[in-house]
Amino acid sequence: MIAAKLMTRDVVTTTPDTLVKDAIGLLRRHHLHDIPVIDAGGRPVGVLTARAILHHALPSYASEDLLAAMQASPDLPSVHERLLAMADLKVSEVMSPRILSVKEHAPTNAIAAMLVLMRNDSQDILVTDGQGRLVGTISALDIIFRDQPR
Repeated sequence: MIAAKLMTRDVVTTTPDTLVKDAIGLLRRHHLHDIPVIDAGGRPVGVLTARAILHHALPSYASEDLLAAMQASPDLPSVHERLLAMADLKVSEVMSPRILSVKEHAPTNAIAAMLVLMRNDSQDILVTDGQGRLVGTISALDIIFRDQPR
């Protein structure tokens, strides 16, 4: 089987110039953990994840090493204050430019391996056409639920 047969085609996307508060609205409205960020030509340029937004909302002193050592983070009200303060930032300031993508004809067994080995925050592999435009996504659930109606 190939990616085009399994992918989710109705993908919620955003652009680099979208405000973070609007992108958070998309995450909430569509119950998503991440959103592909595309340019004017429909080509993926990054991914905005809920985890990246939260990481950006943590104070700069809260490095990954410090958080791991403390097994804690700053208090939730201060994180929410920082989230409000970053609401008018552009998605391009928070997104990760690291994307995992495959072409429409990529074999799904290779995609399953990619999903298992993923080290980034996104839960999806982006699927692009021959011109590099986003045409769909594949998640682990797409593979798991392959033979079940959506």
